[in-house]
Amino acid sequence: MRVLVPPRLATQPSDAITTDAITRFYLQYGHHANAHSVAFDPDFERYVSPLGVVAYARCAPLGTTMCYFEPLCAAEDLPALVDEWLVTMQGEHVGFWKASRPLAEVLARHPRGFHLAAYGTEHEVDAPPSLAGSAMRGLRRQVDKARNAGVVVTPIAADTGPGDPVWREIEALDARWLASRACPFPIRRLTRRYARRRVEPHTSRLCARRASDGRLVGWCCLDLTLTPTPTLTLSLTLTPTPTLSLSLSLSLTLTLTRCCLDHMRRAGRLRGVGLSAVRWDPAVGGVAALLAVEGARLLAAHAATDGVTTPAVASDGAATEEAGASPRFTLALGESPLAVRPEAARDDGWEGVEGVAWSGALETLFGVLHERANRVYNTRGLSGWKAKWRHARRATTYVAVDARRPWRHVLTVLWLAVWGDDQRATAAGGGGGPAGTGGSPHAA
Repeated sequence: MRVLVPPRLATQPSDAITTDAITRFYLQYGHHANAHSVAFDPDFERYVSPLGVVAYARCAPLGTTMCYFEPLCAAEDLPALVDEWLVTMQGEHVGFWKASRPLAEVLARHPRGFHLAAYGTEHEVDAPPSLAGSAMRGLRRQVDKARNAGVVVTPIAADTGPGDPVWREIEALDARWLASRACPFPIRRLTRRYARRRVEPHTSRLCARRASDGRLVGWCCLDLTLTPTPTLTLSLTLTPTPTLSLSLSLSLTLTLTRCCLDHMRRAGRLRGVGLSAVRWDPAVGGVAALLAVEGARLLAAHAATDGVTTPAVASDGAATEEAGASPRFTLALGESPLAVRPEAARDDGWEGVEGVAWSGALETLFGVLHERANRVYNTRGLSGWKAKWRHARRATTYVAVDARRPWRHVLTVLWLAVWGDDQRATAAGGGGGPAGTGGSPHAA
């Protein structure tokens, strides 16, 4: 990871100070599902200023840089931070991947002339999730199937060493799972790269084992830090990539299940967690759903001890607000990629934003991928799984590019996902996180 520091910070000891600054911004503003990646993923370079942190990666042969996810900063500082970072990118083509609506509006108004395209839909529900009512029947059946098979979810201890047998079990799963994919190699940057043999700071990991024989049939990683707080949000993000296709039929030839939940923070307190990866054994149905539900309940229990209100549940399973209640604990299910049709996106309240330019080329590309590339990029499976979680709140994410013909940006995203300029392998104990071997920043 390389950290770009503005001139006013360049005279300070860069490594220690920028690492502390990134962690501080994460704890203060890491309330988005991909905040852990922005702060700690070793595949990203970072721009760190007094306003916040921007995570990006560059394809040198194409002279193009992509900013990934939401910068870590206060909402009122977002326009200034974007301006500041774009000044450092003069002479480069620039794009933004999975921008939120507030960031997309900033880019739509920017004089650089960004073109937007709706990319996907984020989903969020209240936690602990209620499985009551007919609306949740499909998800309830999946969870009951895993429970009836004797599957039990337990956490992996935070101090589990790299020599523990559980990591070898998980690595064996990863090898088999990748071998079963149409693209048998790991995807970078578009998904969170977790540490292979340690529980990272600001994360928790859960195992799903069959009680009858102790066999590991699944695991997940919840990225969060538990601190006393009146605000807590749980985020579940199923990471969509060409190599991560979560099929409703559970047809993968795997032996284990794994999922990864990222912690989300605000004002130094836990605001949520994100499920960023999941693996499961197809011979034991419903394991992925059970990990998500049990992970949400585990964190909701911690939230209750920290003074966070968990919402009441109506007879139909929908959460209800109580007068004077504290901010609720929520579970973000992540994104349904390529699931937004251009007409619906353009009509979604953009009339009041002046000067919005849409990228017809990206809209056409995303539509073709949604219709024709489901074998490689299982968008319909991801969307169908999230549809089982009723009463979800939805938000559109966007891609923004500074060209009418964004071929450089498309090739850059593919290059950085499959190969990339930085080919350092993650050591056995490495990966994302402030203590990982790949997480130590270097001054530009």
